[in-house]
Amino acid sequence: MNKKQEQQILDYYSTTDKYIRSKIHSNAHLSVFTKESDKYQWLVLEQKTSAKSRYGRPTVMEQSQQGIITN
Repeated sequence: MNKKQEQQILDYYSTTDKYIRSKIHSNAHLSVFTKESDKYQWLVLEQKTSAKSRYGRPTVMEQSQQGIITN
């Protein structure tokens, strides 16, 4: 996933708070972001590939304040 796609997704999930990419939990296939104001709420971006498509599609998981992970 390129930086432009990441930024579009981050802007969609929060227009007021800034997300910070976690260097500890992120890798080449998974990007983990936390909000600047709330370190316990995570936004996880993962690149998925499909056998039918040439390009992968991003999957987004968000952890709520109650610890529930949603897609």
